Amino acid sequence: MRLDNGSHRWLIPALLIVVAVTTVALHVHIYTKVGPIDELQHIDYLYKSPALVAPGDRIGQDAMREEACRGLDYPGFPLPACSTGTVYRPGDFQEKGYNTASANTPLYYSITHGLATVLLRVTGMTSLVTAGRAVGGLWLGVGLLMTYFAGQRLGAGRWQLAALLIVIACAPAVVYPSATITPDAATFAVGAAVLWVALWWEKRPQRRWPMIVIVTALALAMKMTNIVVIGAIGLYMLLRLIQLHLPRQNDSEDVAPDESPAGRSWIIGGTALASSALVVTLGWLAVQHALTHGDLSDIPMNQQFTATTLVVSPLVGNLGNWITPLSNAWASVGNPELTTVLQRLGQLLIAAGLIATALFGERSLRIRTMAWACLATAFVGASVFIVASFYAQSVYVPPPARYGYTLVPMMVALTATCIRTRTATAIMVLIAAGTLTLSFARLA
Repeated sequence: MRLDNGSHRWLIPALLIVVAVTTVALHVHIYTKVGPIDELQHIDYLYKSPALVAPGDRIGQDAMREEACRGLDYPGFPLPACSTGTVYRPGDFQEKGYNTASANTPLYYSITHGLATVLLRVTGMTSLVTAGRAVGGLWLGVGLLMTYFAGQRLGAGRWQLAALLIVIACAPAVVYPSATITPDAATFAVGAAVLWVALWWEKRPQRRWPMIVIVTALALAMKMTNIVVIGAIGLYMLLRLIQLHLPRQNDSEDVAPDESPAGRSWIIGGTALASSALVVTLGWLAVQHALTHGDLSDIPMNQQFTATTLVVSPLVGNLGNWITPLSNAWASVGNPELTTVLQRLGQLLIAAGLIATALFGERSLRIRTMAWACLATAFVGASVFIVASFYAQSVYVPPPARYGYTLVPMMVALTATCIRTRTATAIMVLIAAGTLTLSFARLA
């Protein structure tokens, strides 16, 4: 039976939602322990939301009981016995019981808490943590949809985008944060939203610039490391502004001349992006400073990362660290061999696609410029992060690859524009089908 245009239009978005919800649900079902990457602190924030957790706050009884009863996915760390009546001591848990998630605003936790409460009532779930983890399927689904629509704005084909997004949605480095309590569960959606809004703004820059301000503020309110994708979009705007003063190139598939932002519009858009990012960042730092209490030097994490000098070698060693932002699976879940295969496939595809678009792309100056902006951010971003964190907070934090996670939607959309022939599309569809099968087998 042939689908009508309306059904065909929504078939792929519906498929992407199903993939996101299913893969996350399978992960939530088999992974019951508390994750080793600060999930205890995020669980505490989830329980306390919409209240704000201040620097110096300790984790509460609900979070401690969750970890004592679920167990911690970190061998060798002793935990108190599980008990419904025990009054736990924060000092018996990680980071001496300090909630190091206080660096985040309550936005992610409050939204997730609200949606999880609805799931508890509708499904009969009894654990807020389990329901909150399941909400990650919705966060991932929104991210996949936003990337799909953003990719279409760049001229990528529907099936090319769908196939590539399914491959990425099955990557362990995407599934794990989506299926645990962490602001990174929303990172894919944030990166996709920033990309889509920037492309949407280009069509009507004089009218739509307030949306740049709104999405920038929301992205940073979710998590400050989301500034990475904002930096990439800001660099893209700057490069496009510079191109206006260069000799006109053949760009037949670019934005139509009457729709392409003029110099003044690029300045307005870039200023809106930069100023809103600066105001939100400085404002949140001021709020944290005002609410800080106790001796923060007692926190093991602060003791570990405090630095008095800026060393050059890590700056060089971290160059290019975010070109493969999905290189770390976070934790080993399910079949280890399949985890390795799925982990490597997705990251290699989008890294190769990004580099190919920047170096050899011929379709559009606009697309090549975005690829160069994304590639430059991915290449130097980790080193810039080291410098910024040292001068802002006197710390040296080795930036993991996952800090570049917000660039993944842009990398996917750009890679999809490279898949042009029917043969290449057919191969990608087969790869996506195989990846989906392996993903289900990994988590079965």
